[in-house]
Amino acid sequence: MRRTITALLLCGSSLAFMSATAVRVVTKVPEGAEIRNREVWLKPGYIFQRGSSNKFYSIANAGASKGTKTGTYQCDCDKGGGSCSAEQTSKSSMKCVAKNGCTACALTVEVGKDGKIEVQPVH
Repeated sequence: MRRTITALLLCGSSLAFMSATAVRVVTKVPEGAEIRNREVWLKPGYIFQRGSSNKFYSIANAGASKGTKTGTYQCDCDKGGGSCSAEQTSKSSMKCVAKNGCTACALTVEVGKDGKIEVQPVH
């Protein structure tokens, strides 16, 4: 059974106001990650790897699971006609940022132990 949990977080916007981010966690929050303070935070032993301008992956960088993709974090515009980018706010945190007329972002969080990491050029 697949279950989706939705929470509401606030994210910064390139506009003069704060916009809302709907967070969709598919099944559970990935190993090594937590959602707090309007951002996704990684625990020690995990790093972010950029997949595209709106996507990050979490990767285990220690222990027996070193190099394993543990999660995928994708930002998409939920309201308005613009876009959302995934911005790394520190070495261990990221958030969605609304741009170009978007007024709300949707952050989709998925467990991702299996599968190939898809890295796309960022323009």
